[in-house]
Amino acid sequence: MGQAGPLETIADDFQYTENNKPTLIITGAFNNILKIDFNRIIIDLTTCPIFTKVVPTTSHKPFVLGAYIRHYLCDNSVYKIDTVSATGSWLFNVSRTLQYAPQEHWPVIPPAQRDTRHTL
Repeated sequence: MGQAGPLETIADDFQYTENNKPTLIITGAFNNILKIDFNRIIIDLTTCPIFTKVVPTTSHKPFVLGAYIRHYLCDNSVYKIDTVSATGSWLFNVSRTLQYAPQEHWPVIPPAQRDTRHTL
């Protein structure tokens, strides 16, 4: 079993949702030890949420996980992790995701070319 317990900066009002359902973090995707074959992390430097895409293809049940992590600016404690995981769908193929996702190029967008916060 994975160890979600040692998370150090969890807020008192911490919430975890998986596939739009509130659940305990130790019973969802993090219930097993995952060997991560690919990950990508995107950080919003203005409002500070973090988006992480994780592909553990060698776990007992390969899947792709997207996690949106929010934390308080005052003490960096995490108050919400919202995950969506996908596997087994006829439109979904984890090995193809692992094949193509690393080929994506996500450079930092120069400030003059960025959309405004309002547009986003």
